[in-house]
Amino acid sequence: MANNTTEFHTISSEELLFRQCEVMLKHARENGFQVPEHLGTDFNSVIGKVPNMNSLKILSNEWMSDTPPFQLSTDDMLVLGQCHNVLVKIVSPARPQTLLLYQYESMKNGRLKIFGSVPLIRRLLAVAFICLVAIIGLATSPLVKIDGQDMSLFDYNGLKLVLNAGFLLAAAGLGASFSALFRVRDYVTNYTYNPTYEASYWIEFAMGLIAGLILSELVRFDVAAAGGSYSTVLSSKVTISLLGGFGGLFVYRVLNRLVYVLEGIIRQETGDKLDAELRTMEANTMKQITAERSTLAREITKIQSEIVYKDMTSGELNKRLEGLVDNVVENNYKPVRDIPKEDDVFFDRETFVENTNLDSPEHESNDYTNL
Repeated sequence: MANNTTEFHTISSEELLFRQCEVMLKHARENGFQVPEHLGTDFNSVIGKVPNMNSLKILSNEWMSDTPPFQLSTDDMLVLGQCHNVLVKIVSPARPQTLLLYQYESMKNGRLKIFGSVPLIRRLLAVAFICLVAIIGLATSPLVKIDGQDMSLFDYNGLKLVLNAGFLLAAAGLGASFSALFRVRDYVTNYTYNPTYEASYWIEFAMGLIAGLILSELVRFDVAAAGGSYSTVLSSKVTISLLGGFGGLFVYRVLNRLVYVLEGIIRQETGDKLDAELRTMEANTMKQITAERSTLAREITKIQSEIVYKDMTSGELNKRLEGLVDNVVENNYKPVRDIPKEDDVFFDRETFVENTNLDSPEHESNDYTNL
């Protein structure tokens, strides 16, 4: 008998376990599943120790009960646990939570029960019916012109824009609701529906509305190519909107892929430009290194000539070589020998001109950074 109190509280683990075992056992027997004889006996032994069950309700996807809390002994909980484990395997793939939801919804009174025991199904059917009525109603409006469906929505203004956008959104909504109903159908028939994921279906519906509108704007039709048949253009645009609503995830993947391709093109152009700059820098660096090595080789050759023809002492030679090495290590090579005179036997005018300009800004930029 129902309790007069209307104070609901979160259902206890004992009550939830008992209700799930009860509804699974009923489902198994109604559908002709083989149930072990001892399971019914064990479950009946616990029924006498459980008070009368009152009503249930769902609040924020959580079960609430107005049955006074009760406690069972450890042995009784062990029996319920064993019965629960066996029944879960028997009724699989049905979920005990889904079976309990169906029982709860079937006990409600109302004309909407003819549309199923799942509230989500009833809501989606209502949305689909509203979208269908909106399509029919808006199609009869003189502001929704057939000869304007090959144009973008941004070519309209005022009430005409609202009605044409509503017409395409209604078509997208019909496709999105059809997609959501088709997806949830298998979960309902297999008793595996989980109300926790109800929000995901509405997210998919909203994505379908957006995708249908985007796709109808991206895909444009040429009236002349359609043979002047405006009805063909209209039906094509509405069909695109319906398809966009049904395949919202597909439209997202297409747009995401398009962005990825464009990003790859930009990266490739940037990479090609950087590669060209790097190749130019490498060529300039190698040219600079070659020139500096040639200058260094000429300087070493002159030192060798002076050793042979001028009887350079070991101290002078060490000083010359140390200065040459120091300048090379410091990456700022400059000849350390004295500037020759024109009447010197080793005077070379070409070399003299190059050496006298080593202090100029042009030569200062030629560092031995890569030697």
